[in-house]
Amino acid sequence: MRRTTLIALLACFALAAPAAAWARRSDPPRRNHGLTINAAPNPIDAGDPVFVYGQLNRPNHAHRTITLWHHISGAGQGYTVVQRTTTNALGFYSFTRAAGVVMTNRSWFATAGNGVHSRTVFERVHALVSVDSPPASALTNQRVAITGTVRPNHRGEPVFLQQQVGGNGDDWRTIDSGRIGPGSHYRIVHRFRVPGDRTLRVVFRGDARNLRGESDSFSIAVSQNQNPGFTLNASADPIKVGDPVTLTGTLAGPGNANVPVTLYSRPWNAPGFSAVATTTTDGAGNYSFPQSPAHNTVYVVRTSAPGDHRHTRQLFEGVHDTVTVTAAPTTVQVGQPVVFTGTVAPDKTGHVIVLQKRGQDGDWHTVEVRRVGPGSTYSLRHAFGAPGTKTVRVHVPGGPVNEGGSSDPVSITVMASSTAALPPAS
Repeated sequence: MRRTTLIALLACFALAAPAAAWARRSDPPRRNHGLTINAAPNPIDAGDPVFVYGQLNRPNHAHRTITLWHHISGAGQGYTVVQRTTTNALGFYSFTRAAGVVMTNRSWFATAGNGVHSRTVFERVHALVSVDSPPASALTNQRVAITGTVRPNHRGEPVFLQQQVGGNGDDWRTIDSGRIGPGSHYRIVHRFRVPGDRTLRVVFRGDARNLRGESDSFSIAVSQNQNPGFTLNASADPIKVGDPVTLTGTLAGPGNANVPVTLYSRPWNAPGFSAVATTTTDGAGNYSFPQSPAHNTVYVVRTSAPGDHRHTRQLFEGVHDTVTVTAAPTTVQVGQPVVFTGTVAPDKTGHVIVLQKRGQDGDWHTVEVRRVGPGSTYSLRHAFGAPGTKTVRVHVPGGPVNEGGSSDPVSITVMASSTAALPPAS
């Protein structure tokens, strides 16, 4: 009965007026002395809104003043007052910590006067790691700068550049690192010495102030430097599964007109190159090949005449997975799950698939992790713990098989309601 009544209270969510931190305590209570408390969601990404709520289980519980205290991890202070509100006729109360307020780990408890207090709730907060428009392609041995921001500010702490090395999107290896500088910005410079696709992310490993944070994954296609005497280029890189790409180049003279040339390819799972098409250069040595690869593929072109061994450098073509998504329902109450379903192409059965929410930093951050099911279909369920409009997408991390792919963004409207399924307070 208490849970039902608590949920009814959350239908209105009367906002508590903020109060100045005019009082301090250093002794966080560990047990409930007649006042329950809980916080949802927990943990959160930095800046997400949080509800703190509970019930006063004492006589004369209506219209009593409830004080919310907090301690910010790493701040070196005791507990201070942050808000006050009053209970309703049934003794229930709630506080709203708005978006952008809760950026670091912290602890909360509530008091009702006369020695009545709740237990202490420990809210844990993931740091937000963003990446600034990484390059889609690079050449071997080229200096590639990966830049971005960690929120909140963690200046002086390390961040790590990781590469996805497994076939199912769940195995990462650190390949470089850097330090967070002024403004909590970082810069990691790395050289890729071998051609191929790289699916990367940047990781902040966490500290006393924040839990671990990971950036959205991104892909870089690394190709060899061009052979000026025999070039090979792609009309687009990367492409999506099913999209066409035209491979073109020029064989330098002399002896470059009407020369037979053969295109060789090496898919992600092949040990060597195989001939896939043949054509002849025009009078200026130009040639082209239409292709439509389903997986990441390496190409090279060689002359086909006997005794002629000219060839291009290897060219890497990255191919993004495609992800469809349907969300139902798109308008829900706090705590009511939304089901996201769809397909991934090409077949990614067994591969990691994630639900991502746009964070306060404007970047994408993972909130659910599952695996793609039989037939390359998936189903993800997620319940949002705070009202508002949420922008989400479904993402398949990349790897050696394909570059990662994302669905179109979906907007979910989340409303406070008497049918919300928040965890019970204790």
